[in-house]
Amino acid sequence: MVCGFIIGNYGWRVVFYMNGSLGVAWCLLWWLLAFDLPHKHPRITRRELNYINANIGDNIINTKDLKVPWCSIMTSIPAWSIGITTFGRIWVHYTFIIYGPSYMKTILGFSIQK
Repeated sequence: MVCGFIIGNYGWRVVFYMNGSLGVAWCLLWWLLAFDLPHKHPRITRRELNYINANIGDNIINTKDLKVPWCSIMTSIPAWSIGITTFGRIWVHYTFIIYGPSYMKTILGFSIQK
């Protein structure tokens, strides 16, 4: 509804640039506020760091030695069903996104401003 109002009054480019600006702002905030490790965070207190370190297990798994069970994954019925349903869901979603507005305008006679 908001996008229809903005597009109707200012054009589609404004919505495009607004979405892009929000994405850039989100990335900048994430870059400034998120850190890979707790001890690298500049605003963590000693108490918080001690709590985190006390509750982390001592077991470190070497992921280089782990093998991905590709054969089991590719022959798994649940994995295939998730893949097929996700493909179908995305197909329908993008069909509505791409062709929905033009269908509503040309066939149903809807106005983008309403």
